[in-house]
Amino acid sequence: MPDIAHKSKKRTLLLPVICFFISFLFLAMYSVFEFAPSAGAHIGSIMWRYGVKASVAALKLGIWFVSIAACFAACYFLCVMLGEEQMQARVMHCCFAYAFALYLILALNMLLIDPLYGRSASNILSWLDYSQLEMRRYIRQSTNFVPLKTLYLYANGWRRGYISSKDAFNNIIGNILAMSPLSLMLPVLFKSMRKPSHCLCCIFVFISAIELLQLALMTGVCDIDDLLLNMLGAFLSSFVFNKPSVKRWMKRHFFVSY
Repeated sequence: MPDIAHKSKKRTLLLPVICFFISFLFLAMYSVFEFAPSAGAHIGSIMWRYGVKASVAALKLGIWFVSIAACFAACYFLCVMLGEEQMQARVMHCCFAYAFALYLILALNMLLIDPLYGRSASNILSWLDYSQLEMRRYIRQSTNFVPLKTLYLYANGWRRGYISSKDAFNNIIGNILAMSPLSLMLPVLFKSMRKPSHCLCCIFVFISAIELLQLALMTGVCDIDDLLLNMLGAFLSSFVFNKPSVKRWMKRHFFVSY
Protein backbone atom coordinates (compact mmCIF):
# COMPACT_ATOMS: atom_id res chain seq x y z
CA MET A 1 0.00 0.00 0.00
CA PRO A 2 2.73 2.58 0.82
CA ASP A 3 4.37 1.82 -2.56
CA ILE A 4 1.07 2.40 -4.39
CA ALA A 5 0.51 5.68 -2.53
CA HIS A 6 4.08 6.79 -3.31
CA LYS A 7 3.68 6.01 -7.02
CA SER A 8 0.32 7.81 -7.11
CA LYS A 9 1.89 10.90 -5.51
CA LYS A 10 4.74 10.85 -8.05
CA ARG A 11 2.23 10.66 -10.93
CA THR A 12 0.26 13.55 -9.39
CA LEU A 13 3.46 15.61 -9.05
CA LEU A 14 4.35 14.87 -12.67
CA LEU A 15 1.34 16.83 -13.98
CA PRO A 16 2.36 20.27 -12.56
CA VAL A 17 5.98 19.64 -13.58
CA ILE A 18 4.93 18.96 -17.20
CA CYS A 19 2.65 22.02 -17.23
CA PHE A 20 5.39 24.27 -15.79
CA PHE A 21 7.78 22.94 -18.43
CA ILE A 22 5.26 23.75 -21.21
CA SER A 23 4.70 27.23 -19.73
CA PHE A 24 8.42 28.11 -19.66
CA LEU A 25 8.97 26.53 -23.09
CA PHE A 26 6.33 28.77 -24.64
CA LEU A 27 7.67 31.76 -22.70
CA ALA A 28 11.10 31.04 -24.22
CA MET A 29 9.46 30.87 -27.67
CA TYR A 30 7.86 34.27 -27.05
CA SER A 31 11.27 35.65 -26.05
CA VAL A 32 12.74 34.34 -29.32
CA PHE A 33 10.03 36.13 -31.31
CA GLU A 34 10.66 39.30 -29.31
CA PHE A 35 14.46 39.45 -29.14
CA ALA A 36 15.48 37.46 -32.23
CA PRO A 37 12.96 38.45 -34.94
CA SER A 38 14.74 36.50 -37.71
CA ALA A 39 14.64 33.28 -35.66
CA GLY A 40 11.01 34.04 -34.77
CA ALA A 41 10.15 34.48 -38.43
CA HIS A 42 11.82 31.12 -39.17
CA ILE A 43 9.71 29.44 -36.45
CA GLY A 44 6.64 31.15 -37.91
CA SER A 45 7.42 29.81 -41.40
CA ILE A 46 7.82 26.27 -40.00
CA MET A 47 4.48 26.54 -38.20
CA TRP A 48 2.89 27.90 -41.39
CA ARG A 49 4.26 24.88 -43.30
CA TYR A 50 2.59 22.54 -40.81
CA GLY A 51 -0.80 24.20 -41.11
CA VAL A 52 -0.67 26.95 -38.43
CA LYS A 53 -1.54 29.83 -40.77
CA ALA A 54 -1.37 32.95 -38.64
CA SER A 55 0.54 36.23 -38.66
CA VAL A 56 3.62 36.64 -36.48
CA ALA A 57 1.67 39.06 -34.26
CA ALA A 58 -1.11 36.48 -33.77
CA LEU A 59 1.47 33.74 -33.10
CA LYS A 60 3.15 35.84 -30.41
CA LEU A 61 -0.20 36.48 -28.74
CA GLY A 62 -1.14 32.80 -28.94
CA ILE A 63 2.22 31.67 -27.53
CA TRP A 64 1.84 34.10 -24.62
CA PHE A 65 -1.69 32.82 -23.93
CA VAL A 66 -0.57 29.15 -23.93
CA SER A 67 2.27 30.00 -21.53
CA ILE A 68 -0.15 31.63 -19.07
CA ALA A 69 -2.73 28.85 -19.44
CA ALA A 70 -0.09 26.15 -18.80
CA CYS A 71 1.11 28.03 -15.71
CA PHE A 72 -2.45 28.15 -14.32
CA ALA A 73 -2.90 24.44 -15.09
CA ALA A 74 0.36 23.63 -13.26
CA CYS A 75 -0.68 25.66 -10.21
CA TYR A 76 -4.13 24.05 -10.24
CA PHE A 77 -2.68 20.52 -10.20
CA LEU A 78 -0.22 21.58 -7.50
CA CYS A 79 -3.08 22.95 -5.38
CA VAL A 80 -5.06 19.72 -5.79
CA MET A 81 -2.01 17.77 -4.66
CA LEU A 82 -1.37 20.02 -1.63
CA GLY A 83 -4.92 19.90 -0.32
CA GLU A 84 -4.34 22.51 2.40
CA GLU A 85 -6.48 25.61 1.81
CA GLN A 86 -3.92 28.17 2.97
CA MET A 87 -1.18 26.70 0.77
CA GLN A 88 -3.58 26.54 -2.18
CA ALA A 89 -4.34 30.25 -1.81
CA ARG A 90 -0.61 31.11 -1.68
CA VAL A 91 0.20 29.07 -4.78
CA MET A 92 -2.62 30.61 -6.83
CA HIS A 93 -1.70 34.10 -5.57
CA CYS A 94 1.85 33.56 -6.89
CA CYS A 95 0.39 32.30 -10.17
CA PHE A 96 -1.78 35.42 -10.56
CA ALA A 97 1.24 37.62 -9.72
CA TYR A 98 3.26 35.86 -12.45
CA ALA A 99 0.40 36.25 -14.95
CA PHE A 100 -0.01 39.93 -13.98
CA ALA A 101 3.71 40.64 -14.55
CA LEU A 102 3.62 38.95 -17.97
CA TYR A 103 0.40 40.78 -18.84
CA LEU A 104 1.96 44.18 -18.04
CA ILE A 105 5.08 43.37 -20.09
CA LEU A 106 2.97 42.24 -23.05
CA ALA A 107 0.60 45.22 -22.83
CA LEU A 108 3.37 47.83 -22.63
CA ASN A 109 5.26 46.13 -25.46
CA MET A 110 2.19 45.94 -27.73
CA LEU A 111 0.98 49.45 -26.97
CA LEU A 112 4.29 51.34 -26.99
CA ILE A 113 7.13 49.43 -28.68
CA ASP A 114 6.31 46.49 -30.95
CA PRO A 115 6.32 47.44 -34.69
CA LEU A 116 4.09 44.42 -35.46
CA TYR A 117 1.28 46.36 -33.77
CA GLY A 118 2.09 49.65 -35.48
CA ARG A 119 4.37 50.98 -32.73
CA SER A 120 7.92 52.26 -33.11
CA ALA A 121 10.73 51.92 -30.58
CA SER A 122 12.77 54.43 -32.59
CA ASN A 123 10.19 57.11 -31.76
CA ILE A 124 10.68 56.45 -28.05
CA LEU A 125 14.47 56.58 -28.34
CA SER A 126 14.55 59.87 -30.25
CA TRP A 127 11.41 61.70 -29.19
CA LEU A 128 13.37 64.61 -27.66
CA ASP A 129 14.69 65.44 -31.14
CA TYR A 130 11.27 65.90 -32.72
CA SER A 131 10.33 69.39 -33.83
CA GLN A 132 7.04 71.12 -33.14
CA LEU A 133 6.12 70.60 -36.79
CA GLU A 134 6.51 66.82 -36.47
CA MET A 135 4.48 66.85 -33.25
CA ARG A 136 1.69 68.80 -34.98
CA ARG A 137 1.75 66.34 -37.89
CA TYR A 138 1.49 63.42 -35.50
CA ILE A 139 -1.40 65.04 -33.59
CA ARG A 140 -3.24 65.75 -36.86
CA GLN A 141 -2.76 62.24 -38.30
CA SER A 142 -2.59 59.88 -35.32
CA THR A 143 -4.78 61.27 -32.55
CA ASN A 144 -8.49 61.48 -31.90
CA PHE A 145 -10.08 63.37 -29.01
CA VAL A 146 -13.66 63.21 -30.33
CA PRO A 147 -15.66 60.39 -28.68
CA LEU A 148 -17.03 57.75 -31.10
CA LYS A 149 -15.35 59.36 -34.13
CA THR A 150 -13.11 56.35 -34.84
CA LEU A 151 -15.99 53.93 -34.35
CA TYR A 152 -18.04 55.94 -36.84
CA LEU A 153 -15.14 55.84 -39.33
CA TYR A 154 -14.91 52.05 -38.93
CA ALA A 155 -18.64 51.64 -39.44
CA ASN A 156 -18.66 53.98 -42.45
CA GLY A 157 -15.55 52.36 -43.95
CA TRP A 158 -17.03 48.89 -43.53
CA ARG A 159 -20.31 50.00 -45.11
CA ARG A 160 -18.49 51.56 -48.09
CA GLY A 161 -16.16 48.58 -48.46
CA TYR A 162 -12.70 50.07 -47.86
CA ILE A 163 -12.35 48.60 -44.35
CA SER A 164 -12.84 44.85 -44.01
CA SER A 165 -15.25 43.52 -41.40
CA LYS A 166 -12.36 41.43 -40.00
CA ASP A 167 -10.18 44.52 -39.37
CA ALA A 168 -13.06 46.45 -37.79
CA PHE A 169 -14.06 43.47 -35.64
CA ASN A 170 -10.48 42.76 -34.49
CA ASN A 171 -9.90 46.38 -33.53
CA ILE A 172 -13.16 46.84 -31.63
CA ILE A 173 -13.26 43.44 -29.88
CA GLY A 174 -9.50 43.59 -29.23
CA ASN A 175 -9.89 46.94 -27.44
CA ILE A 176 -12.84 45.64 -25.41
CA LEU A 177 -10.93 42.54 -24.29
CA ALA A 178 -7.51 44.18 -23.82
CA MET A 179 -7.96 45.44 -20.25
CA SER A 180 -10.58 42.90 -19.10
CA PRO A 181 -8.05 40.66 -17.25
CA LEU A 182 -7.21 43.54 -14.91
CA SER A 183 -10.75 43.38 -13.47
CA LEU A 184 -9.84 39.97 -12.04
CA MET A 185 -6.09 40.27 -11.44
CA LEU A 186 -6.19 43.50 -9.42
CA PRO A 187 -8.80 42.34 -6.84
CA VAL A 188 -7.06 38.97 -6.43
CA LEU A 189 -3.63 40.55 -5.88
CA PHE A 190 -4.50 43.73 -3.99
CA LYS A 191 -7.08 43.95 -1.19
CA SER A 192 -7.55 47.68 -1.81
CA MET A 193 -8.80 46.87 -5.33
CA ARG A 194 -11.62 44.57 -4.20
CA LYS A 195 -14.15 47.36 -4.32
CA PRO A 196 -15.25 47.57 -8.01
CA SER A 197 -15.14 51.38 -8.09
CA HIS A 198 -11.51 51.39 -6.84
CA CYS A 199 -10.53 48.74 -9.40
CA LEU A 200 -12.18 50.57 -12.31
CA CYS A 201 -10.59 53.88 -11.28
CA CYS A 202 -7.16 52.23 -11.25
CA ILE A 203 -7.77 50.71 -14.69
CA PHE A 204 -8.92 54.11 -16.00
CA VAL A 205 -5.71 55.76 -14.73
CA PHE A 206 -3.58 52.99 -16.29
CA ILE A 207 -5.29 53.26 -19.71
CA SER A 208 -5.13 57.08 -19.64
CA ALA A 209 -1.41 56.91 -18.82
CA ILE A 210 -0.84 54.58 -21.79
CA GLU A 211 -2.73 56.88 -24.16
CA LEU A 212 -0.84 59.95 -22.90
CA LEU A 213 2.47 58.10 -23.28
CA GLN A 214 1.56 57.26 -26.88
CA LEU A 215 0.88 60.96 -27.46
CA ALA A 216 4.03 62.17 -25.71
CA LEU A 217 6.29 59.60 -27.42
CA MET A 218 4.45 59.76 -30.77
CA THR A 219 4.08 56.00 -31.04
CA GLY A 220 0.88 54.27 -32.03
CA VAL A 221 -2.43 56.13 -32.01
CA CYS A 222 -3.72 58.21 -29.12
CA ASP A 223 -7.48 57.70 -29.42
CA ILE A 224 -10.22 58.43 -26.90
CA ASP A 225 -12.31 55.66 -28.47
CA ASP A 226 -9.63 53.17 -27.38
CA LEU A 227 -10.10 54.44 -23.83
CA LEU A 228 -13.89 54.09 -24.10
CA LEU A 229 -13.70 50.53 -25.47
CA ASN A 230 -11.06 49.51 -22.91
CA MET A 231 -13.24 50.83 -20.08
CA LEU A 232 -16.32 49.13 -21.51
CA GLY A 233 -14.48 45.80 -21.41
CA ALA A 234 -13.18 46.48 -17.89
CA PHE A 235 -16.68 47.41 -16.67
CA LEU A 236 -18.33 44.32 -18.20
CA SER A 237 -15.67 41.94 -16.87
CA SER A 238 -15.82 43.58 -13.43
CA PHE A 239 -19.59 43.11 -13.41
CA VAL A 240 -19.17 39.40 -14.27
CA PHE A 241 -16.30 38.68 -11.86
CA ASN A 242 -18.10 40.38 -8.95
CA LYS A 243 -21.25 38.27 -9.24
CA PRO A 244 -21.52 36.11 -6.08
CA SER A 245 -21.91 32.91 -8.11
CA VAL A 246 -18.72 33.67 -10.08
CA LYS A 247 -16.82 34.44 -6.86
CA ARG A 248 -17.93 31.10 -5.40
CA TRP A 249 -16.87 29.32 -8.61
CA MET A 250 -13.45 31.00 -8.54
CA LYS A 251 -13.04 30.04 -4.88
CA ARG A 252 -14.02 26.42 -5.54
CA HIS A 253 -12.03 25.86 -8.73
CA PHE A 254 -9.14 28.38 -8.57
CA PHE A 255 -8.75 28.63 -4.76
CA VAL A 256 -8.81 32.47 -4.74
CA SER A 257 -10.94 34.91 -2.76
CA TYR A 258 -11.46 38.55 -3.68
